[in-house]
Amino acid sequence: MTKRKYEPKERRKEFLRKTDTEKFANLIMMYQDDMYYLALSICKNEADAQDIVGETIVKAFEARNQLRNDARFKYWIMKILTNTAYTYLKRKKRLVFEEPVEEIAAKNENSDHGLWEKVMGIEEKYRIVIILYYEQEFSTREISKILNIPEGTVRSRLARAREKLKDILEAEQSGSF
Repeated sequence: MTKRKYEPKERRKEFLRKTDTEKFANLIMMYQDDMYYLALSICKNEADAQDIVGETIVKAFEARNQLRNDARFKYWIMKILTNTAYTYLKRKKRLVFEEPVEEIAAKNENSDHGLWEKVMGIEEKYRIVIILYYEQEFSTREISKILNIPEGTVRSRLARAREKLKDILEAEQSGSF
C-alpha cells in the first residue's frame, strides 16, 4: 500500500484562490448590470454609480474568502454595494444632480421607460426597496438585511412606494400630473 502524498497547504490555497478568482469574475459578470442599476438608483449619477460598482468589486474581491455559499453571492454583493454607496455619498458630501431619465431608462433594456422614470422620481428610501424587490428579486427578509432595517419597515416602504406610484399613475391618467 502506497502512502498518499499531500500537497503543501500553501500550494492548495493558491489553487483554490485561482479557481475562486475565476468564479468570482464570472459571478461579477453575471450581476454587473444589477449592481450598476442599484448604485444608480442610490446616487442618481452615472459616473458615481460606476465608481461605486468598481469600489464594490474591489471590496468584495478582497473579502471573497468570507463568502461561504456561492448561492448567496448576489445578496452578499448587493449588501456590500449598498454600504459602499452610502459611504461614497457621505464622503463626497456634495449635491447629487439627476441625470436625464431618458438616458438612464435607455440603458435599462428590461424596464418600461415610463415606469422607470416614475420609480426614479420617488423618494430614495422607497425607490431602493422597489428596485431590490422587483428588479433584483430579493425577498423582504433579504432586503432588511441589506439595508439594516427591520423586515416590517421594508414591507411598509414597499406598500407606501406602491401607493406613491399608483397616485402618480392616476394623476397622470387624469391629466393633472
